[in-house]
Amino acid sequence: MTDWTDPRVTIRHLLQHTSGLKADHPTKYEGFNPEEIYKDLMQSPLQSTPGTKRVYSDLGMMLLYYVCSSVMDISYEDYFLHHVARPLGFKDTTYLPNRLEPIAATEYDFARGVYKHGIVHDEKAERMGGVSAHAGLFSTASDLLTFLSMMKQDGAKLFDAALFEKRKLDLALKWQVRRIVILDLPGFTCG
Repeated sequence: MTDWTDPRVTIRHLLQHTSGLKADHPTKYEGFNPEEIYKDLMQSPLQSTPGTKRVYSDLGMMLLYYVCSSVMDISYEDYFLHHVARPLGFKDTTYLPNRLEPIAATEYDFARGVYKHGIVHDEKAERMGGVSAHAGLFSTASDLLTFLSMMKQDGAKLFDAALFEKRKLDLALKWQVRRIVILDLPGFTCG
């Protein structure tokens, strides 16, 4: 990401929400198109030194989306479809759903006068075309059960067995931030 302004921020910082990025954009990127969101995000100043403070950051997850998109030869949503959803046998988990029957409406959009049904609830992700690493994935209880069953089997259905070595599972599921003491699990793992 040659456009990124601060090389101190690592993928691990982004995954752990310790990048130093602020939690959100003050206007939620109202009036921005996807290219303008990208340009603004690349210039986002840090609020703290990377690795020193945990703040759940939509901006960090959005940056991860752009990192992933820059290194893949297919779109983020197609990568998810081909490398996660299909191998797991998901029937309904997707970005940009075209079948609305299994998808619950998330909110009433007063500006449009309709329920958001199959439209991402997050304004920033909607402005990014409905797909991002911080929002936009729709699923059902059935597909979530499929995912949990796969995890219970050490990921054998989807991932190489080496990925599920204890050390790697610990990285994904256990606390990783040692200097910040907050009794809260979300955001402290890499998975």
